[in-house]
Amino acid sequence: MTAYDLLLIVHVLGWVFWLGTDIGGYIAAKRSLRSDYSVETRLAILDVGMLLGRAPRFAVPIVWATGMMLMTRAGFPILDDAAVIVIAAAWTANVWLGIFQPLGSILQVWSMRIQTITYVIAIVAMGGYGGWAIASAALPKWLAVKWLAFALVGIAAIWLERASAPAIANFGHLAESGSTPELEKELERNLKATLRAVVLIYVATLIAGISGLAKLSL
Repeated sequence: MTAYDLLLIVHVLGWVFWLGTDIGGYIAAKRSLRSDYSVETRLAILDVGMLLGRAPRFAVPIVWATGMMLMTRAGFPILDDAAVIVIAAAWTANVWLGIFQPLGSILQVWSMRIQTITYVIAIVAMGGYGGWAIASAALPKWLAVKWLAFALVGIAAIWLERASAPAIANFGHLAESGSTPELEKELERNLKATLRAVVLIYVATLIAGISGLAKLSL
């Protein structure tokens, strides 16, 4: 097995893990809306959903890093492997801080800010380069589409972080005070906004995965 083969396996498995765990999180979030369940059951389901929603964040830098290395080996170098590894390691460390540091702590807050900045950079850099690559034929179109899809993931990720905050606050009120018709309506509205962002992530990851596996001719 060559280094290219190994990178390709990790890259594809990264996409599979990303999409698969996100689907589990989506289903759990939908189930947590069931007002016929007890509050304890709904909160337990939500906890599982949030755990599944965090896991794909580790796949993002892995997918990005292996993709960049595969590009180099395919004759389209952007960054050398050493730079890619350093960026991916820093990105992964920041993801860890954002998930495992106490909510609201200085490290957790700064981690989330850095995460947003990272996604903004990805949107601008990868979206801009992907669009230019299509217009100039600097890359095969299927590869340029993957760049654009990754930029779309960044947009969806920022949307998700912003949209999920009100829904999380609603669940906090549910845990403290129990269910009311008004709270259920507000929770459903806020959670549906969150799930729309999740669906956009699914769409973007599917576009990227299909374009890479099928080598779409556009």
